Amino acid sequence: LQLSGLPAIDHELGERFPREFTKGLLLGTAAVAVLIYAAFRTLRYTVLALAPTAIGLAWSAGLLALAGVELDLFSMFAAVTCIGIAVDYGLHVLHRYADEGAANVREALNRTGAALLVACATTLVGFGTMINSSYPPLRVFGIVSVVTLVCCFITSVFLLPAILIQAERS
Repeated sequence: LQLSGLPAIDHELGERFPREFTKGLLLGTAAVAVLIYAAFRTLRYTVLALAPTAIGLAWSAGLLALAGVELDLFSMFAAVTCIGIAVDYGLHVLHRYADEGAANVREALNRTGAALLVACATTLVGFGTMINSSYPPLRVFGIVSVVTLVCCFITSVFLLPAILIQAERS
């Protein structure tokens, strides 16, 4: 005798998901790190490109926990999707910084900031529409997406430049 239906599927996914999610997240992060390293050819810039996303993800996890948002399977997919989107924010700032001779953070932000703001805003509008969903998992997906993208944007355009300026002074 075998049960089927949503409760049985949820139970099976609940047992397998943490292991599969961790494996996928680690493999995805490694692949992205390799691609970034291939672009910059330095470990320092690879770490700097990934840092805003990692920090933004930590901030968003903290904010969501403080707000009492309960994460489910959908919201975990939202987090992974946002990691893939948000890593570009820091990557573009850092790439422009490297192109500007690694000495002019302000110019790097002047040349990338507006484009990143528009890219983030359009993504926020798209994911943000799910917040109004009557289906709770989609609503949480939208909330997690918006919070994560905003945090990653902030770390990319404020924290990363601050780190770069501090590194220049050292």
